[in-house]
Amino acid sequence: MKMAARFLAFFFVLPFCLVGCRKDSIKPVDIDTVHDIGLFSVSATQKVVFALGNLAEDGLSFVDSQYQLGGYFGWGSGDHPSDTSVDYQDYVAFDDWGNHIEGGWRTLTLDEWHYILFTRESAGDKHASGIVNNKHGLILLPDNWTLPDSCQFSPGENGWSRNRYSLRQWQKMEEAGAVFLRAGGYRWGSRTFGIDIGGNYWLVTRYDVDDAHYMYFDGNLVNWQTITNLAAGMQVRLVRDMN
Repeated sequence: MKMAARFLAFFFVLPFCLVGCRKDSIKPVDIDTVHDIGLFSVSATQKVVFALGNLAEDGLSFVDSQYQLGGYFGWGSGDHPSDTSVDYQDYVAFDDWGNHIEGGWRTLTLDEWHYILFTRESAGDKHASGIVNNKHGLILLPDNWTLPDSCQFSPGENGWSRNRYSLRQWQKMEEAGAVFLRAGGYRWGSRTFGIDIGGNYWLVTRYDVDDAHYMYFDGNLVNWQTITNLAAGMQVRLVRDMN
């Protein structure tokens, strides 16, 4: 059963499991001033705010914008973020990357991602595939959402191009609390695969001795319960508890 489930989950993802506006950068939202705007429920009692970008290659900071790629990390490699070993035993002890960044950051769990995508109020209307600055990714809307003027949003994973934003348009979306997760593919050893084809983001939740859960998306689906080898290199987007 495990092998069958893994084959179905990774058929298009991992090979070892079978897978007119200005060009300036946008100004990040100051998450320290966030109130109801930009908050995401991860349970009936807990809300979080997402980091302004993926975890950078050094494992100690964030990239400057949400449409940039960060580093590719083995599971729970907060204390050894530069490790590119393909031996799962090098990653069996989970060390959250957030433990090494000031500000109370952490990685989401399997149940929390399920809550964001499927359980919170109007969850199905608050995520979609899209393009920001010509980069593919997953768009997430916060609990309290008001669509900015001159912007549009079409929920669901029905191809990348239904939600396409210039930098100026995305700045408005971001200021209203929207989050963008870049489709960065994955790393195996020293090689990367599938950039702008699919997104792979680690979760804190382990599956078994050599596998853990990650959140996967492409232009036509989003799945929070896929599993893969602990040694796979994936993007990381941390959150901070806000209540």
